[in-house]
Amino acid sequence: MYKLTMATLIVVFLMFSGMMTGESMNAELTKAKLEVTGVKVSVSPEQYTGHCPKKFTFTGLIMVRGNGLIQYYWERSDGNQSPVKKLAVQQSGIRTVRTTWSLSGSMGSHTYWQRLKIISPNTIKSNRAEFTLTCLPIARLRTYRISGIVAAANDGHLIAGRKVRVILHPSGMSSRSVTLTLDVSGRADYAFGGPLMRPGNYSLRVEKVESVPADVEGRANVCLRSVSPEFHRVTLSTTHSNVTGQNFTLGFAVAFDRRGICW
Repeated sequence: MYKLTMATLIVVFLMFSGMMTGESMNAELTKAKLEVTGVKVSVSPEQYTGHCPKKFTFTGLIMVRGNGLIQYYWERSDGNQSPVKKLAVQQSGIRTVRTTWSLSGSMGSHTYWQRLKIISPNTIKSNRAEFTLTCLPIARLRTYRISGIVAAANDGHLIAGRKVRVILHPSGMSSRSVTLTLDVSGRADYAFGGPLMRPGNYSLRVEKVESVPADVEGRANVCLRSVSPEFHRVTLSTTHSNVTGQNFTLGFAVAFDRRGICW
């Protein structure tokens, strides 16, 4: 007859009582205590040179054993830190977390870092994921502009609604023009600018546009007689990029013969 030891008797008792079934054994295994065994953080890009602000992306790898709840936060080289975050873990393995950081650093190269700190279930810090930021100044494009007024010398209301064209002749380039409609006082403002304007010599002149206001029958007929001055000469440079006051004065005569439209 075999002799049963006390340990054997206990095992036999537990098996028959249902406490050592495969299901209960698996349940016991899944209740393994959670532990963070390692943390590693990387950053992309590691270096940047260009216009700022620039966004950097950080990826954290958390190695865990067991299951439960992880609590962590991000810590930065500027002394700031993120709110505490939570991550539920169902089984052992590696978990990934991410964050970003946008910076507008001062001119020159500067090194910054960010790392991950686990505070529960155990305390552990990652490496410092360092990156270098070099912010370059944004070159401001200089704008060039010429502006002025076209207006009647007197009795401007008589030419209200009439049209004139201001023509700009850049040296060595194709001409540009703008068509203006004179307001109730016989005046209109004009301006030339934009990316096609650059340092150089320009000339401007004014010519009439052969158009007649719709209610011309109720007005005196007018004939354009002169534009003063005949033209303007303008030089744009980096020190004189905005030239104003290039005005033209219109001289006209009044005629009451409606058999021909003069203007």
